[in-house]
Amino acid sequence: MDSWPITRASIIRRLHDPHDHEAWQLVVELYSPIVYHYCLSRGLQAADALDVSQEVFAKLRNFQFDPERGKFRAWLGTVARNQLNAFWRSAHQPRSVRDLEPSMVSQPDLDWERISQAHILDQALRRIRAQFSAEEWLVFEEVALEQQQEPSGMRYAWRCEQSPGLAAAKFGKSVEWVYKTKSAILKQLKNEVLFIAEELALWE
Repeated sequence: MDSWPITRASIIRRLHDPHDHEAWQLVVELYSPIVYHYCLSRGLQAADALDVSQEVFAKLRNFQFDPERGKFRAWLGTVARNQLNAFWRSAHQPRSVRDLEPSMVSQPDLDWERISQAHILDQALRRIRAQFSAEEWLVFEEVALEQQQEPSGMRYAWRCEQSPGLAAAKFGKSVEWVYKTKSAILKQLKNEVLFIAEELALWE
């Protein structure tokens, strides 16, 4: 599969150009679902989560990259948390909503990391899917992945119990074939996750 059509150095420089639609589209494609689902996990309704997400990306236009101060993803998480705090403090919010602020904003970094890492995994899985046959992918899901319902939506998670023998019998394959298929997909998945993390998610 083709790599992302841009490098980490060039995308950082290009983000400061509001007319560079390719760079902006790439960043929004990866990060807008993370910010949106993070807002949902903090208790916002869909419309409010969308509004706060838009405000977060408006702040991105003022972003000045400084590797000594940390990573881009961490910076974006801080911006999202600040915008959420501003939302809860808004005088326009009903009293019943503002009362939720202390519990909703406790330990936000844990939620941000969980949601962003889950989204990176989803992106990597989506990008490598076409490299394998439908049968190979079904076997991989059977022994490695399961979908779980979370407040922010359906997410893939690693299976706690794996049974290559049962998968082999179910699909009429040898156990060795199941292991080889799983190993091949995991190898490609690891490479894709590292690529996304290094090129787009961390920006060290």
